[in-house]
Amino acid sequence: MAYGIQVTGSNNKFVLDSTLTTTTYLAITNEGTTSAGGAISGYSAGDLVVARPSDNNYSGVFGGKFNLAAPTINVAAKYYILKPISASTSTTANGSNYGVVVFKADGTTKTYDSRSTTKGFGIKQVWSKSAFFGHYQGGTLNPTNATVYTSTSADDYASTYVSLNGSMEAGATAAFDSFFYDKTTGTGRILFHSFINFGGFLGIQYQSVPNYSEILVGDLIT
Repeated sequence: MAYGIQVTGSNNKFVLDSTLTTTTYLAITNEGTTSAGGAISGYSAGDLVVARPSDNNYSGVFGGKFNLAAPTINVAAKYYILKPISASTSTTANGSNYGVVVFKADGTTKTYDSRSTTKGFGIKQVWSKSAFFGHYQGGTLNPTNATVYTSTSADDYASTYVSLNGSMEAGATAAFDSFFYDKTTGTGRILFHSFINFGGFLGIQYQSVPNYSEILVGDLIT
């Protein structure tokens, strides 16, 4: 690079590069909990939502209804909302006016501001669109082409979040880009759960539906 700032982590992993004009940092701006079927507070179209069940030992279907203006989550959950740094109005979230601010070449559009957040979302796994064929996980669990994440310990299972933006969970009728948190393995795992129930029409019961959005898996960094 010529002029600017470039930050990399261990093994030369990308963190920040001011020469990239199409990237922007996402800051955690809202966090909260919902009851079963409760709405996510503070959400705006375009935000990224990561969530997990509130019960650290939960085993069952986990998903949202992001077809609603105020999206909901099917079970009691913990969630975080990430917004582009340019949409974050706080410049003292870290308790100070001091920090590092990075602008694009126009000198006004922020791509990073260390004063706007005190937490981060560490990405453990990224899945591209159509990475999973889709399964109905309501009966016998099927991990084939459906394992989103395999936890390494009970603590890892209890701290792992998934992105829900593409999710539409409608119970036994249908589910799109939803998940099944499975604690029965001991350390736990997260399976992909996406299908349409045709009720036996033309001999079809459950039709698998691939993931139509990218899936992020990660945990909170404080």
